[in-house]
Amino acid sequence: MLLTKEGEKTSSWLWCRIDDVAIDVVKNMAENNIGSLEVLKAGQEHLAGIVTERDNRTQHISVIDGKIVGKISIVDVVRAVVEQQSGELRQLIRVHQRRLLLESTAILCNWKIINSHDRILNHTADM
Repeated sequence: MLLTKEGEKTSSWLWCRIDDVAIDVVKNMAENNIGSLEVLKAGQEHLAGIVTERDNRTQHISVIDGKIVGKISIVDVVRAVVEQQSGELRQLIRVHQRRLLLESTAILCNWKIINSHDRILNHTADM
């Protein structure tokens, strides 16, 4: 999912430090019209926690690999699931189409054999 979120860097996200004053954190969230901030350890990019405006609900989640490497939202998750399922659906359709083609070919071959057999029998009967 992170690969599809091109060009984003940790510096483009809003965050606060573990030693920031609570009122400054609240002001930062209000000024930027956001409901949560990642809390980073002092002097590092390592996540210490998250502060939200209510009940730990957040629209974006940090992806962590030792440090924050990206952010995803529910929209990103839904988009990835839809893409995956669309690919699987296309593959199933191709398999089904091939199966139908093989069955149709087999039916046509059987019809030709039966038709040829009937012609031979009718020709023999006419003699």
